[in-house]
Amino acid sequence: MNQSEILKSLLQIVWETETSKKLETQKVDTSLYEKLAAEIPDKYIHIEDVFSEEKIKEILGNYNDELNKFNVVPFLGTLGATVICIGTGEGNKGKVSLHDYDFGHYELEQTLQTFLNKLVSK
Repeated sequence: MNQSEILKSLLQIVWETETSKKLETQKVDTSLYEKLAAEIPDKYIHIEDVFSEEKIKEILGNYNDELNKFNVVPFLGTLGATVICIGTGEGNKGKVSLHDYDFGHYELEQTLQTFLNKLVSK
């Protein structure tokens, strides 16, 4: 399975119209993630954009070296230099993480569904 097929299988629920619209009205509560809360001063990280497959390709073209270290692909954009990613490697496939280009990389959840269930409304 190539990376495009992997992404489609992992992110199918995110790209559904209703889910995509809902995600843009939600935020991540950093207090649910100890390491993240200790490093990032914000209580919430607001989701601003659900990346399409085309947008993901563009982002990877610009930041592939940085994100490749973690075997992740960004699928949600937030305010600032932060993206929410999904793992595509053997050891992290389907795991959700946050990558902040200033603060670092943080694992959030083992599954996308668990991550989605913990989001709160703006």
